[in-house]
Amino acid sequence: MSRKEALQKLYDRLLADRNDLRAKLAAEAGLGDLSSNRGDFADVANADVENELSQQLKALGSRELAQIEKALHAMREGNYGNCEGCGKAIPITRLRAVPDAATCVTCQTKHEEEGFFAEQAEADWESAFRSESSMSDREFSMNDLEIER
Repeated sequence: MSRKEALQKLYDRLLADRNDLRAKLAAEAGLGDLSSNRGDFADVANADVENELSQQLKALGSRELAQIEKALHAMREGNYGNCEGCGKAIPITRLRAVPDAATCVTCQTKHEEEGFFAEQAEADWESAFRSESSMSDREFSMNDLEIER
């Protein structure tokens, strides 16, 4: 299969993924909070957890949709499949695995490592260790805590 044919198939796949994701997000947006009777504390806690999970899934779906839209825009502009880092063609195998990939594996790895090491450089682990070691608490058991039983 030629690169052109592979890119056409990826375009079709991205369109289908976008349409599916739009439909899912629209359906989830229409659901809202269906519970009219909140019930006891356990029911309220369960509903809150479900609502939080639903919100996180919607946010994830929205980010995924934005990535797909970006890839489709790159296709329309003629830039799809070219690494934003080095400008080289992203291998079709990577695009099949991650159709909205904007970077080749090498550039993506470099980006992730730089981000990881930058975060590590910002973390002040020595002060965290000093803070923890300065705590004068003796060993205790859970029974020492004042909790409702």
